[in-house]
Amino acid sequence: FTDGTVVGAVLDRNGLRPGRYWVTDDGFVVLASESGVLDIPADKVIRKGRLQPGKIFVVDTEAGRIVEDDEVKAQLAAEHPYGEWLHEGLVRFEELPQREREIPTHDTLVKRQQTFGYTLEEQRIILSPMAKTGIEPIGSMGTDTPIAVLSERPRLLFDYFKQLFAQVTNPPLDAIREEMVTSLQSTLGPEGNLLEPGPDSCRRLVLPTPILDNDELSKIIHIDDEGDLPHLRAHVVHGLYEVAGGG
Repeated sequence: FTDGTVVGAVLDRNGLRPGRYWVTDDGFVVLASESGVLDIPADKVIRKGRLQPGKIFVVDTEAGRIVEDDEVKAQLAAEHPYGEWLHEGLVRFEELPQREREIPTHDTLVKRQQTFGYTLEEQRIILSPMAKTGIEPIGSMGTDTPIAVLSERPRLLFDYFKQLFAQVTNPPLDAIREEMVTSLQSTLGPEGNLLEPGPDSCRRLVLPTPILDNDELSKIIHIDDEGDLPHLRAHVVHGLYEVAGGG
């Protein structure tokens, strides 16, 4: 990245795309994905290194120097009292009070299963083993069903937003066994302008996991019942329509 004066580079989270740099005695800097992209005599190289994950490489062409990672981060971290903003603005989900919710009757179970598109296959192969053993069943069979947009059968709205990923080379992240480097935390609330940070940018609700049960969802729906969290007030949108009304 560059603004015409400052040139910089960062790696992806895991450093899977490498970055290596050489600096010559006449002030020439080379940064590329591997060493040796340019034929530079070894006696002219005064410094060489690699860009590490989480680090930043910055060259200030106006000042004629490399700005070190620690200096860049120290300057940015001191611009605003970020710690105070976060401490005062973040609302932890576990701090929210319990809320009452409407509990549907057992008589409506089949209707709700049909509404959400449950199949016999899911009931027998996925739900039953989970209920009996508490373990998620794992299978390796492929799926020969057409994608939702090409299917002639009614499909759930969610089915239209699926993304393929490299299942063989990229194992799923394990937030339990890899908690040192992985987190399922997510936040709800207005983000504001990323380029104009302020206290309001940190007034958000922190969820320990994006998966919520009905009791937890009820906490969010009624988060501002006392009127003390108007910036996180929830609004329930009913996605229903009259079938006889023409769609």
